[in-house]
Amino acid sequence: MAVLFAAIWANLETVRLGYQLERVEKQREVLLERNRQLRVERAQAMALARVESIAKGRLGMVTPRPAQVILVEDGVLGAVRPKAAAAAKGPELIGPPAPISTEEGF
Repeated sequence: MAVLFAAIWANLETVRLGYQLERVEKQREVLLERNRQLRVERAQAMALARVESIAKGRLGMVTPRPAQVILVEDGVLGAVRPKAAAAAKGPELIGPPAPISTEEGF
């Protein structure tokens, strides 16, 4: 009799786990699709044309003059001034500018 109950329990447990596995697989598919959508949204938000239009339109930024441009070499801690900017004798800048908070959060 105990063997019969054990066999029935094992069968019911197999069915229950099968349903649970099906739910988890559907949830995984939904999450993968959401991840894809978020990646597309992120790529659109990071598009340079969009960033430039927000910077100029909403924030009132303008394209910098050559003397305002500071080139930063990869792997170098200090800033390297181009010749035109060095001739202008502007203030010595160290490090990147502080981030500006926007309505979009970036």
